Amino acid sequence: KTRARDAALNAIQSPLLDIGIERATGIVWNITGGSDLTLYEVNAAAEVIYDLVDPSANLIFGAVIDPSLSGQ
Repeated sequence: KTRARDAALNAIQSPLLDIGIERATGIVWNITGGSDLTLYEVNAAAEVIYDLVDPSANLIFGAVIDPSLSGQ
């Protein structure tokens, strides 16, 4: 499954971002998914973010399970 990775890619390409995250010095982000969200998917989404930002950037993230989102 690539849905979490795809969601991360869509988020970083959002026109709502004033600047690219490549220059960010800190990022707080959260991923929310159904009970079928796996750690593999969370890791894949995190890698999208980590691969783009400066290695010295401060990154804080969370993952939340919302049963109403199962299959999404």
